[in-house]
Amino acid sequence: MGTLVINGCRIRSGGGKQHALEMVNFILTEFYEKNLFSKIIFFSSTECLKVFKELGTLPKWFEIIPVPRFSSIVESIVIPFFVIRNKGVLINLDAGSLSFFLPRTVVIIQDLLFVEALTRTHVSIGLRLKIRQVVLRFIAMHNIQKADGVIFLTEYSRRLVLRRVGIIRGLTTVIGHGLSGPFQNLSVSPLFNLNTKKIKLIYVSPVAWYKNHSSVISELRDYGRVYNKKVELTLVGAVRNTELDNLLLRNCPHLTVTVVGPVKNTCLPELIKRHDFFLFASSCEAFGITLLEGMASGVPVICSNKSSLPEILRGCGYEFEPEVCGSLKRTLRLAVRSSANSESLARAARERALQFIWREKMSAVFDFLMKATSSKAAPDGHH
Repeated sequence: MGTLVINGCRIRSGGGKQHALEMVNFILTEFYEKNLFSKIIFFSSTECLKVFKELGTLPKWFEIIPVPRFSSIVESIVIPFFVIRNKGVLINLDAGSLSFFLPRTVVIIQDLLFVEALTRTHVSIGLRLKIRQVVLRFIAMHNIQKADGVIFLTEYSRRLVLRRVGIIRGLTTVIGHGLSGPFQNLSVSPLFNLNTKKIKLIYVSPVAWYKNHSSVISELRDYGRVYNKKVELTLVGAVRNTELDNLLLRNCPHLTVTVVGPVKNTCLPELIKRHDFFLFASSCEAFGITLLEGMASGVPVICSNKSSLPEILRGCGYEFEPEVCGSLKRTLRLAVRSSANSESLARAARERALQFIWREKMSAVFDFLMKATSSKAAPDGHH
């Protein structure tokens, strides 16, 4: 038995942290009992360490190594040393990892910015960010081409990436994220009660150029003005910074924006339920776990039609074009006027979301890990 090394140095997003937590939980409760590895080492970002606090005391065979700084050095020197010395198997939780060219490696694609960032023309992302994305694309492509196995979170992600990469050496599969306990066990009202004079929306997302906060606020201001409605927007996960402050400078009597910052996952379901619509306006998502959680909340979903999001929503909500002026305004108008349809879509969305179970997803991940790192099968990534 060798060592399993998990590289989580670059995990910072909400979906990535939840994925890492569920992976560790699965290892502790089920996977290790199969006696496939004698030791498991997790190299963790500072952000991941915060969610790992709830794990309590860890067994001796499982070690979490914090990587607060110099992650590039750790990935390019320390992690390869651990893998080679212990004849281990490596899981890279991010395609941008520098730990490539190692034998017995599986990569999980949890971010599509390295592919999609340079193709979005509706905003200027700046020279520094462009250079960063070019470098990340180069690294990610090498990771994907050389890995024994590549896990994509959606079929959209697999098609998009393989069009760029071409033939890869290893096996590929699609294994999505799952739904955490607080959302699975949520008590949902069967009735959709909408106060058409005051529309309450919630958007759970950090502020980033591809999350389209600016266009969302502009569209909602316009909706309130044109239709003489009061609109309340709650921004969860958004940290006050110069960019967000500039968005909120222009006063509008029809729109009230409340910034509540990060919220614990256990508290999020009840917060979402207090709103009329769950809004998700991102232009780039490898999966969209936040969308999945919104779908499970029993609140009608208004979602971007970009990237992998339509694959997750699958018609169980309203879709809009975040890069087209007026699209969100028209979609919200339709959702408000179609109360019965909104109620029906909310029920369908929750039913679909409940199909995504973390335990099943993690079981599939580790089954694929063992298959890919021991398989001599021909590559299947030439779609």
